[in-house]
Amino acid sequence: MRMIGLKRRTGLKTRAYQCKPMKIDTSVIPFMADSDLSEYGDGLSTFCSQGNYMDAITESLRGRLGSVRDKQTTRLKTGLLGNTNAKKKQRIIELGWMDFNEKGQEYKQVRTVNGGGTRHLYVDKKKTVEEIKVMAEEMFFPNGLSKKNTQLEDYHREIRWRYSQVNNSSTVEELYEETKVGCLRLYLFTKAHNVRDFGVV
Repeated sequence: MRMIGLKRRTGLKTRAYQCKPMKIDTSVIPFMADSDLSEYGDGLSTFCSQGNYMDAITESLRGRLGSVRDKQTTRLKTGLLGNTNAKKKQRIIELGWMDFNEKGQEYKQVRTVNGGGTRHLYVDKKKTVEEIKVMAEEMFFPNGLSKKNTQLEDYHREIRWRYSQVNNSSTVEELYEETKVGCLRLYLFTKAHNVRDFGVV
């Protein structure tokens, strides 16, 4: 009995020595939490692969390590799937406001301080230009009044990509396909009904 006890203690010391680089006492391995097993997984797997220590404890440890890794893989795949689905349904767009300046006879972007600026939105890729126009009007003219104290109804309004006119029935997805840009930036172009534009479109 004493010889058996001595051999067991010697075996534990040998294992502890082998695990020293990882600073793990092998006697506590069976009681380690799954999070700890995940952190030391590769090192423990190598340690457990040594033929002299293929016992019930290492077999159990391998099983737990495999379970932890399977859970992590499942979570990763689920996260990627969720991102893919979201990407399919929505696209990001930028919305700005360009107002016609009668004195300079040109369109100028309205600054944030005046109620303009650039807004970043996630929208359904099936939304049409007409629907985007309504969104822009509500953003830059809340309750029909801009921060410049001008009425929405006093303007001719349309959505453009850069300075190009776009079809009101086109969807966000179609505009992305046509323009080939990484991020679609659209503008609400406004021109007061009473201004002289000398043919500027």
